[in-house]
Amino acid sequence: MYEVQVSRKLLIASIATFIFVLLELAAGLFANSLSLIGDAFHNFTDTLALLLALFAVRLERAHAKRVSEVPAKLETLDCPRVRASSRRPVGDLHGEQ
Repeated sequence: MYEVQVSRKLLIASIATFIFVLLELAAGLFANSLSLIGDAFHNFTDTLALLLALFAVRLERAHAKRVSEVPAKLETLDCPRVRASSRRPVGDLHGEQ
C-alpha cells in the first residue's frame, strides 16, 4: 500500500510541476523574460526527475511481485538429484578432490 501512496504523490507532483512549467513558460514568453523562460526549463528538468522517480518506484514494485512468486516456482525443482547436488563439499565445486 505504501508504494501506491508514493506513486500517487509522485504523479500529482509531476503534473503540478509540469503545469507550473507551462504557466511560467507562457509568462516568460509574454513578458520577454529570459530568466522566466530559463527557470521554466529548469523546472522541466525537475518534472523529468519526478517522473524518473515514479518509474523507479513502479519498477521496484513489479520486481517485488516477481520475487514473491519465485518460491512457488522453486518448489517444482525439488527433486532428489537437485538436493544431492546442492550438498556437495566445498572442495568438489571446482572438481578438486
